[in-house]
Amino acid sequence: MEMSNTFEQYRHTLLPALHSKLEEFVLLGYKDVRIEQLWDYMKVKKWKTEESRMLHQLVNDILSVSVGEYMHYATMEAFKDSQRNATNRDLESYKDLFV
Repeated sequence: MEMSNTFEQYRHTLLPALHSKLEEFVLLGYKDVRIEQLWDYMKVKKWKTEESRMLHQLVNDILSVSVGEYMHYATMEAFKDSQRNATNRDLESYKDLFV
């Protein structure tokens, strides 16, 4: 079973904790973070090596995320996306040379 699917079964149950964490982010001035983004962060970073965890551990993981941790992740993901997009644009400009 894929790791992210392991946690998907808890997603609906964990929504209150996710909403609570987003409210905290808003209070600290970070209004643009969405549930999907926070959920992806949890799956990719916090739970990437865990096979199974108890529900209370998942809630604790969500509630213990700091703004700094999340923003570092978001910044790195944005940088990776911009690099991928730049590479794709560069390849497109050379496409005519290989026809």
